[in-house]
Amino acid sequence: MSLEKDKCRPFIDNLFGCVHIGECTKIEEQLISSNEKLRALSTRMLRMQEQERVRLSRELHDEIGQALTVIKLNLQLLREEIKALPPSAVERLKDTVALVDDTLSNVRREAFSLRPPALDEAGLVAAVHAMSQGFSRRTNILVELNSNLKKRLPPDLETALYRCVQEALTNAGRHAQAEKVEISIEQNPTEISVTIEDNGKGFKPESIRTSVKQIGLIGMQERVELLGGTLTINSRPGRGTLLDIRVPLPEEEKEASKSNESNPGR
Repeated sequence: MSLEKDKCRPFIDNLFGCVHIGECTKIEEQLISSNEKLRALSTRMLRMQEQERVRLSRELHDEIGQALTVIKLNLQLLREEIKALPPSAVERLKDTVALVDDTLSNVRREAFSLRPPALDEAGLVAAVHAMSQGFSRRTNILVELNSNLKKRLPPDLETALYRCVQEALTNAGRHAQAEKVEISIEQNPTEISVTIEDNGKGFKPESIRTSVKQIGLIGMQERVELLGGTLTINSRPGRGTLLDIRVPLPEEEKEASKSNESNPGR
């Protein structure tokens, strides 16, 4: 009996090996399918988030912004019309106009932050340029922008890269104690590269998963990965931070780039 078992052992091992391999293959296929569904869901959620940002931006700018503008004008007219007010009331009215003016500026800034008009109207580089100027005015941090982009990118790609730059500037302003930020947006025939480098205090990249301050970088990484790209973080305490984003161009964009290279005169 033992001899028969020994004879059958290779067959049994081979059979169970096939079953094991088949189960692993099935599990692998299920995991790939689940990852694709999660990627599609994440992409859809980001699009819905951007649509909500657009809606809120328009409401802030058009409705609340216009209402505050009317209130400011009415207060200014009231101040001119009522000449007999005591000095204290005149001063209070003046302070109220100034408060409305400040609130109006804040509303416009928040509306711009939610969805800058330049991103839809003029594209990524124009939107990043406008954001950089506003950032420099608020923080006194010098921002230099360089780019070789000649035309618009697909909307999802422009939005994702804009949000990445926005997050990087926010981190530089809040945490890095930087004096200068350099942004580069470059396109080659196969990919888009975006680098953001500051001369701030830096940090340990391994702290990203445990530090609340770095949670924005996790969101940035997820955005880039959804586009099939990579985010490399180079930083050391006291040595500043360099963020390097690489995102492959969609196939139609690659074909267009190849066509332009082969027909430079067109």
